[in-house]
Amino acid sequence: MRVGRLREPEGTDYVEVMFLESARIYRVAKENPGFEKILTLLRDAGSNRRILRIRFASPQSDFIEDVQEVESS
Repeated sequence: MRVGRLREPEGTDYVEVMFLESARIYRVAKENPGFEKILTLLRDAGSNRRILRIRFASPQSDFIEDVQEVESS
């Protein structure tokens, strides 16, 4: 997925993520042990237009559990 926008609403315990391929708003919980790594990858991918592989808490969840870079061929 390609990052469209990140938002950090005041007073929340998450960061909102919007992807170009989806109309949904997803979240990364600040309590996630990988929060800093995930946020760094999302920011870098957004500015460099790289594609990421996103793993969610469950198929219907809007909470992102992990992010990985996709190898370009």
